[in-house]
This record gives sequence, C-alpha cells and structure tokens, in this order.
Amino acid sequence: MKFSTTALIAAFAATAAAETCFPSWICDSIGAEGFSCDSDDCRSFRASVRDQLYAGAGIMFSNGDDASRAVAERKLAAANAVNNYINGN
Repeated sequence: MKFSTTALIAAFAATAAAETCFPSWICDSIGAEGFSCDSDDCRSFRASVRDQLYAGAGIMFSNGDDASRAVAERKLAAANAVNNYINGN
C-alpha cells in the first residue's frame, strides 16, 4: 500500500509542476509554430513566446518571397493572439 501512495504523490507532484499557460485556441496556434502551452512560470513564458513569434515573423518578412510571407503572417497572427491574451483583450 505504501508504494501506491508514494507513486500517487509523485505523479501528482509531476503534474502540478507545469501548468497550461494559454487557452486551447491559442495553444493550437502556437503549437503549429513549435511551442508548448505548458510552463512552470506562465507570465515569463507568455512574454517569451510572444517575443519569439514576433522575431520569427520579422525574419520571415525580411526574406521577401511569397512562401516566407505566408509563414510570417501566420507567426504574426499567433504573436498578436498571445499579446492580446497577455493584455486581457
């Protein structure tokens, strides 16, 4: 019985460490860009995801071709969604 209780406590501790930092509709968007929705520090994580998406969009826009522009627009839309979520819009 002790093993079961110990295993249960360990499993709970592992799942409690990270939390979901975004609603599912944003997770779908940022997941397509290679980001997870889970972190131990959501406030910093949200800002980091936003900043990385904006930076990635800028790089893709600077490439100038149509395929890069499409990727940039997708990254920009995801970054704007994250930014709006952070700011409560």
